[in-house]
Amino acid sequence: MKRLLVRSGIVLLGLFVLAAALWGASRLRGPSAEQRHALELMQAEPELPGSNAFPALWLLEWDVPEQAQAAIAERDAARFRSLPPPGDPARAAAVSGFQSVAVESYPGLGDALAREPASCGWREGGCIEHVRANRDAHARRLAQAERLVDRVEAVLAAHGHYRTVLPLAVDMPSPRLELLPLAATRYALQFLDGETDLALANNCRALTGLRRLAGNSDTMLATMYLAAGIEGHAGLMADMLAELPPDHPLPAACAAAIAPLRDDELGLCQAMRGEWRHGQSAMDFLDGAPEDGWAAGFVRGLLLDRDATAALAATNLSWPCGEEASRALAMDLPMRPPESTAGLLRFECVANLTGCIFMDLAQPAYAPYGLRMQDVRARIRLLRILEWMRARASGGWTGPAEALLAQLPEELQAPGRAVDIDPATGRLRIELFDDLRQTHWSVPLPPALRPEGEGAAAP
Repeated sequence: MKRLLVRSGIVLLGLFVLAAALWGASRLRGPSAEQRHALELMQAEPELPGSNAFPALWLLEWDVPEQAQAAIAERDAARFRSLPPPGDPARAAAVSGFQSVAVESYPGLGDALAREPASCGWREGGCIEHVRANRDAHARRLAQAERLVDRVEAVLAAHGHYRTVLPLAVDMPSPRLELLPLAATRYALQFLDGETDLALANNCRALTGLRRLAGNSDTMLATMYLAAGIEGHAGLMADMLAELPPDHPLPAACAAAIAPLRDDELGLCQAMRGEWRHGQSAMDFLDGAPEDGWAAGFVRGLLLDRDATAALAATNLSWPCGEEASRALAMDLPMRPPESTAGLLRFECVANLTGCIFMDLAQPAYAPYGLRMQDVRARIRLLRILEWMRARASGGWTGPAEALLAQLPEELQAPGRAVDIDPATGRLRIELFDDLRQTHWSVPLPPALRPEGEGAAAP
């Protein structure tokens, strides 16, 4: 019996030594060549166009002069950095009560905005009809909050990128992006009130600004919200044109709004860099509270390797920054992440079980975002096709729209997508890669190109 116990002890000791050796080798292995390349892509800080929209968006609710916005945003960042750290029981209350110091010195603008009627929905379409159905109430609401709407309009037209100034944290507050559709609502009202060219020009300036911002944002939340803004303002532009004769010239501001897309425009790389950096800050919340004690900290240290998790995250998130994704973007072919190597039996997971679990859970969530950004590009392409068709109609084309589509010049064609006329609604439409919500995005045709008896059908 004693000999059996000794042998069992030796076996257990050997297993422990083996496990410790495996753990140590796993912890010391360092990032692979692929992971080092991914880390380089995620840590890159390319120069971004124009000025940063974050301070203006962060302070949207207060009437802060433009020249003071950056300094106040930096003060707020310093105050947020001084809050109790992640894991501290006092942090939740401190974060929930956090607001800009602007509240102490500048007039608030949000209280003047009535809750009803609601602004146009960017993804619902039909902005003109939405405002037309309750024109006077929309006019009163916008007039009462005129300064706030002016601020929204300036943000969309003036800035070139969005880079978060506040320290990255899982619980960080966000600007009130939901106020941005106020601009589209104003432009729809201007159009209905007969200020046709003003409405078109203003809407095109907003669309141009959104094209800059959506592809140069460092958070996925802002990127997707701004991408939805492109859908909303592009749809509004098409709805305006549907109520005008095809020979009505576009204002000069619209040339940039529907300019040909650059190969690297409206990509997802910058947003993924922000997500990666955001993810590194999330590790602070996994460290637990100080009162958890040394034992809990020791176990966490055994199961979580922050550096290895950062390398795993970089590998999972860097695919929109790679050459294959760039080719897919340029050729308008569906852009998808590479096949996953998920699984907890990987050697790198021996000393980083928690990190592997988190990364395996997070990876699938990002797959649709690349397709959504490609669909944003497709909407710009459809606007270009629409304008080309308007020009043909104003030049005397009298045939069916389907026959006109067959004559599209090569630079307007979409080899990877179907562009046609919806037989049910008579609307011009383009196929979407991210087809969970809808399979196509459509816009109304000019009256001269609609089949006889067809109106501007609803989206």
